[in-house]
Amino acid sequence: MGKRAKINKKRGERRERAKLRTDGINPNEEVLASEESVEEAGVTPQASTQPEEHRARLKRAPKTNAEEEEPNAWERMNAFFSEVKIEAKKINWPTRDDTWKSTWVTIFVILFLSLFMGLASFGMSRFADRLFNLSSNIPAATAPVDPGSVPTTVPTSPPPFPSGDY
Repeated sequence: MGKRAKINKKRGERRERAKLRTDGINPNEEVLASEESVEEAGVTPQASTQPEEHRARLKRAPKTNAEEEEPNAWERMNAFFSEVKIEAKKINWPTRDDTWKSTWVTIFVILFLSLFMGLASFGMSRFADRLFNLSSNIPAATAPVDPGSVPTTVPTSPPPFPSGDY
């Protein structure tokens, strides 16, 4: 057998042992096919590597008693609340001073962000008003002209903002 074949054989054995361990079976445990003891048989037992044999052995395992079944609802709730009590004792509660400091930091952050968002909203609305009121600086269209009359322009309203340098 070559070197590569030996390596592949060892890998296969390792995979098989890992598969057996995931099934809850100890792969080093030796199982005899018959009921005879090792001394009577005169044969050294071979480790079983076949998953079917291990599954059959698991099926022969003793069943749990009816008494060991799942606890009733009251017992589960009692266990849950007792665990909650134990976990609550492990909590590192903040001191009164830490709580007040955190509260004031929260209040100041909220005030700062509301002021910032209000100013940003006001500035954006002013920018949008100026952007969309650019058409008010354009002269209005002339009124329809009657034959033989002098054309006049339609009076326009003053712009909403004073003109000038910004």
